[in-house]
Amino acid sequence: SISSSRLNINDNFDNLNTQLGDIAGFFDVTPQTLTLTGFVSAAAITASGIVTAQQGLSVTGASTLSGDLITGGKVRYSIASVASDLPTATNFDKSIYQVTITDHTSIVLHSGDEGQEIVVKAIGTSAKNLTLTPDTANIHGVAAGGIILVTGDDTKDTVVLRYFASKWHIMSISSGATVS
Repeated sequence: SISSSRLNINDNFDNLNTQLGDIAGFFDVTPQTLTLTGFVSAAAITASGIVTAQQGLSVTGASTLSGDLITGGKVRYSIASVASDLPTATNFDKSIYQVTITDHTSIVLHSGDEGQEIVVKAIGTSAKNLTLTPDTANIHGVAAGGIILVTGDDTKDTVVLRYFASKWHIMSISSGATVS
């Protein structure tokens, strides 16, 4: 009975050694590299140094980069579907908003999230004004009037806004647009 148990234990150790050898094949201990050909799924990952993702990197949720972000390729921004209004406060989940108008229109520019940047583009086929009015004085340098974007066949004014210090700040504005 003891000698038959010894055979089972020896077989178990042989199997374990084989499996450890398989796992060790994933690691190159000299540069401390882990190579996987499948997917990695984790609740949180901390990476330091250079991280390479050859087939793309998909991240869901807020992420913090404490170093420089350097790209050798394109930077692409998310575009919201054409709509007749802007999102409610702190619900700007896209980078570019296209607002279509058919008449002179005024809409409220609600507050964003600190550090957020958006582009608002007015779309229309005739010369009309889209006025972005402040929500509780949240556009820097704009008292009560607003930012007026003009539409037309050849005119589709845009404004680039960045939200910080609890206000939208105009970073860039089309030459035909005005601030009042």
